[in-house]
Amino acid sequence: MDQMTVFIFAALVGALCQAEGLAENGGEAIPHTASADQGAAITRFRNEFGDALRRTEAYFAEVAAAGTLKMSATRPGADRLETVYEVSYLSSGGASKFEKQEIGKSTEEVSEGTVWCRNPNRYVFHLERRSRDEPFIQRHLAAKDSDPIPLMDWYNFRYLNASHAVFGVPLSVIVGAPGFQILTADLLEEDGLEIVHIKYEFPPPADADHRNGELWLSPAEGWAVKRFWTEYLNPDDPVLSQKGERTGTVSYSRVEDGVAIPAKVSISGKYREYGKQEEFVFKSLDHHTSSEHEFTLSIYGLPEMSPPLGISAPSGSALSNVRSRLWALLVINGLVVAAFLAWIVLRWRRNPKT
Repeated sequence: MDQMTVFIFAALVGALCQAEGLAENGGEAIPHTASADQGAAITRFRNEFGDALRRTEAYFAEVAAAGTLKMSATRPGADRLETVYEVSYLSSGGASKFEKQEIGKSTEEVSEGTVWCRNPNRYVFHLERRSRDEPFIQRHLAAKDSDPIPLMDWYNFRYLNASHAVFGVPLSVIVGAPGFQILTADLLEEDGLEIVHIKYEFPPPADADHRNGELWLSPAEGWAVKRFWTEYLNPDDPVLSQKGERTGTVSYSRVEDGVAIPAKVSISGKYREYGKQEEFVFKSLDHHTSSEHEFTLSIYGLPEMSPPLGISAPSGSALSNVRSRLWALLVINGLVVAAFLAWIVLRWRRNPKT
């Protein structure tokens, strides 16, 4: 972990040096005629941001949180759709878990429930259920190292990590990217707080849709993200084939040991004529250490997978049943093909001219 943080900080300093006009290689640097405010903002960022980010990441590595999520979408010719969820988060010992349960519906309606969990010692799994009274069903199960770029983790944790991420993408990933570059930096004042405003370029990891963006950071609140703007592009999705944009704002309830504790996260997305709004209000967020059992299948009444490092589904699970049926179909098809070939050979032997 120490080597990684050193690498990230070194990459950050390099990018900031480019922005000050101090870098000798690797792209165009901002000229020395930059304003005094820009130089002061970059100096503050370079001297303070790295330590603040590491302190924040360490805090959120051991937390328990809960809140209410409201999601709404707008599209031409359709009514505005709004859904409300209860959400809980748990992070401890490198493991993380996200739970979401739809609320506000009658007992006759489908009420979606979801669990996304990463256990670094065992596996990654995704569970679903149709109502609060039904048991969870296993939808996805993979080896612990099956996805080196944890896009789903980033996406699901975009509210909990809003103080140190841009729509879930960690700031440590953004500033640590080899091609990260600060374009401009300014010192502002908003609501009596000093704000460092940064425009940057960011080459995203594979499959991530995040592109360039802007950050408004609050040094007095542990360099936490106050606002962000980013453009995104997902060429694999025909609906998202055009560039879109996301904006977000974060308010904080307190600062604890130099770490800002979020109270509310608001995110809006826009592409073409489509729009989406998200509002997450924290009910609780506490520094908390959990046992590994909290990040297992058995806590949801499901059998543990065996072996722990494999990707095969446990016997009796939905995935295992599907796999058994596929094998049965393959065997039956094989027997039919073998019988047909045997019939052809027998017919030829009886009458070679045919």
